[in-house]
Amino acid sequence: MTVDFFAVEAGDVLPDFAVRADADAVRAYLDATGEAASVADGLWEEIVPPLALGAFVFSGLLETMPLARGTLHTGQEFDFRRPVLIGEELTARITVARRSERRELMMTVLMLELRDGDDIVVTGRTTLVNPVSDRADGIAT
Repeated sequence: MTVDFFAVEAGDVLPDFAVRADADAVRAYLDATGEAASVADGLWEEIVPPLALGAFVFSGLLETMPLARGTLHTGQEFDFRRPVLIGEELTARITVARRSERRELMMTVLMLELRDGDDIVVTGRTTLVNPVSDRADGIAT
């Protein structure tokens, strides 16, 4: 089930989705970012790099709620309560914290919780901005 980006309002909770970073996904992320040498140093043998986790969550978000063309990801914050282990499966819950329009721009703030059962492992906040006129252009595919 996908959620219409333009239909969400403050307080809406998107459908939960699983986030799991296996060793191959972490290596691919590190290769793509030029950080592959850190694997050789043993830095990310057991723990998912924090920014990689953000990328994996954002990927899940895009599957759940495709964004409109022209949307800018303008901010991301995370608060880690503990490291996330490679291969560990967490549940992502995203809530629309704020949706507002100003000067032809629509701003959407999403709050994130990554859970291991009932335990909150990571919290975060993402800010998305796009021109109000993008509504007419539809969703990027």
